Amino acid sequence: GFGIPSVAATGARVFWLTGIGGNSTDWQLWTATPTRPAARRLAFASSDTDGPPAIVLGPGTSEGVPYAVGATLTYVAPSGAQLFQVDLGSEVRLVAAGRGPARARLVAALADGRVLVLSGAGAVLRTASYEPNEVVAVALAGTGQVVQAGRDVSVCCSPTGPFVTML
Repeated sequence: GFGIPSVAATGARVFWLTGIGGNSTDWQLWTATPTRPAARRLAFASSDTDGPPAIVLGPGTSEGVPYAVGATLTYVAPSGAQLFQVDLGSEVRLVAAGRGPARARLVAALADGRVLVLSGAGAVLRTASYEPNEVVAVALAGTGQVVQAGRDVSVCCSPTGPFVTML
């Protein structure tokens, strides 16, 4: 099968992820702009069709769009310039951009259960631990990272503050 499971945008730049699969799925990440409409491939990776995607694309903001290939997280500006690229030591399962407290700009959930909050330069500002594959959604808001683990949603009040859990 073939599909486009996610899209993101920052400024006039758009990104989209394609998957072509059978027993394994080939993932490709593309980008284009109105002034350069020919699609440019940014990444290619394959994974088992029954497993998690080999490339993860997060929603963008006016500052940039995050994506990950395996454990490598990349943040791209509206101009197409790479804001940072960092190896997080475990495969990225979910990623989102936003404006969190202080310098927080991204949140990433990793296969080993860690949820990291990163600055716009790629520095890890906060780490929270969950069971592997327990986190099903992440977001970054002005109050901090929002994490859904199973049926529980946790909102962190500041980069160093406690969590408030809602059901």
